Amino acid sequence: MTFIVQNGATKLPAAQPDPVPYLYVNGKLVATDGVVIRNGTTYADTSVIREHIDPAYAGQGAVALRSFVEGLGASVEFLPAVGDTRAAVLIYTKQ
Repeated sequence: MTFIVQNGATKLPAAQPDPVPYLYVNGKLVATDGVVIRNGTTYADTSVIREHIDPAYAGQGAVALRSFVEGLGASVEFLPAVGDTRAAVLIYTKQ
C-alpha cells in the first residue's frame, strides 16, 4: 500500500453567517421568524413556542429558549457555526 501525505493547509472561508441559528425541533427544521440573539442568548417569540414546542404556552414576549425548553424536560443541543454555515439549536421534546 502507498500512502501520500500532503503538508498543505486547509482553510475554511471567512464569512459572516446569519447570527440567528437554525432551529430543529425533534429533527425537523422549523422557521426562525421570531428567533433572535441577545447578549449571546437565543430567544424565541411566543409564536415559535406555541407552534413548535408547547401549544399550551400562555406567556407573552420572547423567552430564553434553552431555559424554557429544559424547564419542560426537553433536551437541547447547540452546534456552533462553521465557516459560512449558521449555528444550529436542536431541541428534542419528550413525546
